[in-house]
Amino acid sequence: MRPLRVWLLLLLTQRISAILLLRPGGFLYDFSEYYTFWRYAQLFAEGFWPYRDFWLEYPPLFPLFNQAVYAFSLSFPPLPDARFWHHLFLSLSLIPFDLAALAL
Repeated sequence: MRPLRVWLLLLLTQRISAILLLRPGGFLYDFSEYYTFWRYAQLFAEGFWPYRDFWLEYPPLFPLFNQAVYAFSLSFPPLPDARFWHHLFLSLSLIPFDLAALAL
C-alpha cells in the first residue's frame, strides 16, 4: 500500500505543477486537447448537442461535464485569455480521475 501512496503523491504534484505552469496559447497545453474541449463547450453553449449535431469520441457524460465547467468559468473575467479559467478549472477537476485511474 505504501508504494501506491508514493505514486499517487507523485502524480498529484506533477499535475498541480503542470497546472501552475499553465498559460493559454503556450507552455504545457499548446498541443493538448483543452482547446478542443473549449471549442466543444462553446458549440454546446450555442445550442448544438453532442452526438446529434457534432460527433465526439469521448464518453457521453464528458460533454455535459465540460459544459458545466465552461458555464462556471464564464463567471470569472478573462484574465490573460478567454480560455484561461476553463482550462484551469477543467484540469483541476480532472485530477481526481487521474488519481483514481492510477489507483485502479
